[in-house]
Amino acid sequence: MSLHASLTSGGMASEFQRVANLKARPDEVILEDVWANILKDASIRALDRDSIRLEVKGGEVTVRGHVVKSAHRARIEELAAQVRGVTRVHNHLVVDHDLAIEIAQALAKDPRTRPNILSVNCYHGWVTLVGEVPDVHTQQAAEEVAASHPQARGVIALPRVSGYEGALARRPVQPEIGAQVYTRTGWVGNVSEVVIDPGNRLVRFIAITPLHAADGGQAGVRYVLPAEVIDFVRPGSVWLKDEAAGKIGVSPFNPAEFPLAPQEWQPPFPYQPGTIRWPARQRGATQV
Repeated sequence: MSLHASLTSGGMASEFQRVANLKARPDEVILEDVWANILKDASIRALDRDSIRLEVKGGEVTVRGHVVKSAHRARIEELAAQVRGVTRVHNHLVVDHDLAIEIAQALAKDPRTRPNILSVNCYHGWVTLVGEVPDVHTQQAAEEVAASHPQARGVIALPRVSGYEGALARRPVQPEIGAQVYTRTGWVGNVSEVVIDPGNRLVRFIAITPLHAADGGQAGVRYVLPAEVIDFVRPGSVWLKDEAAGKIGVSPFNPAEFPLAPQEWQPPFPYQPGTIRWPARQRGATQV
């Protein structure tokens, strides 16, 4: 075969492949194939599968979430682009190391926290602040600085206050809006609202709509529960602790007490702007 024929043949094959890739495929089929291709990577499957979300619209893939390595960020984009029908990949993944550096830099710039030696650890966007501060006010300032980063998922541990034993740590939960809510007696309702404290970007309350009046309160009326009564969260479901059963139907949800967060505020992954509420006292909070 001549060089000309070889180039021509290769060019035709390449063009055929390009056309085949651009041929319209249903978004839901592309989404399924993108997930399958990404999860072929054992490292990504083991470390990051629960901290990323995919969307496909018109063949364009949007990837959001948090990954432990910059190599995973690049690899996920590469694997998504390989799927037939994908025309573009929008990569919004946040690398833990990059997030930790940016928060550490912010702490070093803020005059309230600059004098203290603090280290920042991040895992899937959850922020842990390590070190010692002289008082509670400095501890709160460190939390505020870390939480002001729009890509932080939540501040789950604070530096120790000098003279006190132990550091403040919390267990984060992120119920999905619309998730089914269960107690040990079974399915009792659905999550209708999520309230986040912008001071640490953690869920403070959920509002649920009971299925029946027998589940507590009036059917169709939303009720507030503190995040502390959540036992654990799974995709599409929330399981409450035993003591929560008696609290359903006690505190009706009042939108005035939990206004929608400002549209310009970026909620933590995986929530979307315009879907999250704040405690009323937090309306003045800011974000850098």
